[in-house]
Amino acid sequence: MKNLLQNPHEVIITGAIWIERHDGSERFLGKGRIQLLELIVEHGSISKAAKAMEMSYKRAWDLVNSMNSQAQKPFVITRMGEKYKRKVGFKHFYGH
Repeated sequence: MKNLLQNPHEVIITGAIWIERHDGSERFLGKGRIQLLELIVEHGSISKAAKAMEMSYKRAWDLVNSMNSQAQKPFVITRMGEKYKRKVGFKHFYGH
């Protein structure tokens, strides 16, 4: 690296890791999905989390549904609330 870069002290090595099925057919968890889950907790809404990520509600819902269907317990639990607004709860996997 020292021979390739003008200033090798100003760079870092980065990467990304996904948890997916062994055949690669479906992702379970990665950086974007974790960010979506964090924003759902922050905003209390899949719709608001999707907007914060500049993502369609359908895409966010599909990601949540994918994670929930692959997990032993759902990550996100939705229920209809007052005036038919969806209320969202986040289910942690730390023994709760």
